[in-house]
Amino acid sequence: MPILGVCRGMQLLAVAYGGRLHQHLPDVVGHEKHCPVPGEFGSHGARFAPGSLVQRIMGGDGEVNSYHHQGVADAGRLTVSAWADDGGIEAVEDPARPFVLGVQWHPEVEGDVRPFKALVDASR
Repeated sequence: MPILGVCRGMQLLAVAYGGRLHQHLPDVVGHEKHCPVPGEFGSHGARFAPGSLVQRIMGGDGEVNSYHHQGVADAGRLTVSAWADDGGIEAVEDPARPFVLGVQWHPEVEGDVRPFKALVDASR
């Protein structure tokens, strides 16, 4: 079954695969860019691992939005496949499965259908 986890969904995937979370990301990265103020999304660069599922879906490195104060500290048995400018984990996947992907950002807020289209295509 194809799986796409968005934001907290990515965090749940990581924990389900034996990982753990940073309970308050600003304490780790030293800034509030991932959740600047209540109700406002942050924005930052993201780097995608070459050949990864997320890179094939998203294309080259780019800008992503975010609204979270927790983050994945350890992806467990998942492979980390994208990183924020500050080194934070932005995507995880299970390369042993056809489609298991978690992204820390909110593509739906920007109207970016690529991850959702990939999920639908993988479901066929």
